[in-house]
Formats: sequence, C-alpha cells, structure tokens
Amino acid sequence: MAKYAWLASSIYRANPLRLFLQALPICHKHDYDAAEAFRLGLFDLHLKPDELTRYCSRKQLTKLQRSLNPPALVPLIRNKAMFYRFSRAHQVPVPELYALFFHAAPGWTYKNPVVTQSGAWEAFFEKEAPAEFAVKPIEASFGSGFNIYRRQDDRLVDPLGASYTAKEIRRHLCASHGRSGFIIQERLRNHCELLRLTGANGLQTARLTTLLDETGACRIIHAHFKLIAGDNLIDNFDHGTSGNLQARIDLAHGHLYNPVTASPGVPGIQPVEKHPDTGHTIEGFELPCWSEACQLVKQIAPLFLPLRTIGWDVALTPDGPVIVEGNAWWNPPNQHGNLETIVAQLSNASRYGAPACETQPLSS
Repeated sequence: MAKYAWLASSIYRANPLRLFLQALPICHKHDYDAAEAFRLGLFDLHLKPDELTRYCSRKQLTKLQRSLNPPALVPLIRNKAMFYRFSRAHQVPVPELYALFFHAAPGWTYKNPVVTQSGAWEAFFEKEAPAEFAVKPIEASFGSGFNIYRRQDDRLVDPLGASYTAKEIRRHLCASHGRSGFIIQERLRNHCELLRLTGANGLQTARLTTLLDETGACRIIHAHFKLIAGDNLIDNFDHGTSGNLQARIDLAHGHLYNPVTASPGVPGIQPVEKHPDTGHTIEGFELPCWSEACQLVKQIAPLFLPLRTIGWDVALTPDGPVIVEGNAWWNPPNQHGNLETIVAQLSNASRYGAPACETQPLSS
C-alpha cells in the first residue's frame, strides 16, 4: 500500500501519507488490493464517495461468482481443451480444433487420434495442419502464449515475420513446461465491418456476460466490445496497459457507446471519440451479427449449468458469431462504470443459490 501511495503522490501532487490514509479504508472495506485500487484511481483525494459504487473489487466479484458457479465445474470452461471438445459435442459454434499438444504426454490431432512421436508432430506442422492456424495454451488467460502461424514454403511464419521450422515449433511448445498444454485451432477472421472500424488483423471479440436465474432462464447482464489498436495481435485490454480500447454495447441494438482507453500517465480511463488508427467514429457504430450473437449465448449458456454466470468472448466473423471462449471468473469491467447494476443482479441471483448444508452426520 505504501508503495502505491508514494507512486500516487507524484501523480496527484499530494502528500503520500494523506493518499495512504485515503485508500486504506477503501481497500479494507471493499476488498481491493493496492495495485487494483491504484489502477482505478482510488488514491485520488478528490474521489467522491458515491463514485465508489461504480466499481467492484476482484475479490468481491469472485465471492459473488463462487455463489453462482460451483468451483468443481469451472475447469469445463477454464480448460480450453475440455471446453472445445464439450462445445463441439453439443454443436456450439467454436473454432475448428486441429490438435491438442502436451510436452510430456500423448497428444491428439484431427488426422491422428494418438500422437506420441516427435516426428509425427513435425509432420503435422509441416503437412497436415492447415496453411494457417492459431496456437494458445490450454489454461492461460489474458492472451498469454497466443500466436498465429502461416505456412510459407517449408517454414512457418508468425505475424511479426519470424520464420520457424516444424521442429522449432515443436521444441518451443515442449519448452513451455509451466503450461498444461496447447491447443492448435482455426484462425478466425473479423467481419469486414469491424475491419472498416479498426483496420486490425487481430481477432476482436464482444464480451457478453450471461446470468441464468433459478429456473434456468438466461439474460445478458452486460456487454462490451474489445477494439484492437496499433499492432496488437490480441484484443486484451489488460487494465488499459495494452493500448487497446473498449466500448459498451447497447444490448437492444448492438450499437457501441462510451468508448474508453487508458489515461496517459494517470490511473483510470478516459473517453475516446475516434479509433486512433482509422479515425472512424466509435460512438454509435453498429456491430454486425449482433442479434445472432445474443441469441447464441442465450442458447448455449444452459448447456453449462449449474454454472450460472459466464463471460463469453464472441467473435463476429464473416460467417456469423463464433464462441472463442467462456470465463467463469470473469473480471469486473470497471472501465465501463456500471458495476453497481451488474453486482445488484448477481447478488439478487445468489439468493437462490445452494441450500445451507446440514452439519449433523447421517444416522445409521
């Protein structure tokens, strides 16, 4: 806490002790950690008490999510290998799955159900995999470890222009010992309307957060769109540090509004009018395939019961909406300033959670 109070003192030009005393009770009462409070600007002495209602700490949101999502079932969403296999079995539109790679266990490809030899993997990357494919860790988050490869002659080229042999790709995946494995899948493309808005080649997704009531009926409680800026390959906002943008989505019509980006040199976010690369106005932009995307998440969310609230990342492609992934522990979208309405809906739903457990043992 003292470290961030000192950092904040140079930003807000205030005594670090005063800033420390400002943030300490906020963090204690609302379960913010110091870094999170700093990012949201909660060290600011001019912060008004009613402004706190617009935000929610990660810890508080997780408590609500745990009351709605049984932790034992979360791997069905978090583990992308399980998620994609389950989704394909239930005809959920997800990217085509080409392979599952593990550095110390047999793998799987759509050409060969059991792959055990290094030579077989090299043959897969050289000849059997499609000419372009995406690779990402099975259990990573925030886009960590994601890459795209395109076959060019006898080499595999990434978006930065670096080229590799099939053996080098296999060795790279094997060297990632800290990860549980990799999925090799279809590379999705943005709808042409999204290209017009941002000019970005990286996949941009809409986050649609669903909530199922006690009867299993589904509604969307929040949605925002993630816009890539610059040369970023992924649309992760990363608390504003990535340089990407976000905008809330009007649920009824799919229009973007209140677009934001990081405030340069100051914690928090600031409004932005136009996309920095194309100059296209973001406010009012109508997303393609919006009604189909809403219908899709409402249709598939009950498949994952008793998980009741999931943040879906939906790609809007030329062929329609595609589910990229789901998130059971979705992060609070504090950058959009509407957490009080989201928390109220989750809190109300949690009242219809699991019954209290009996503490007495069963009689014999």
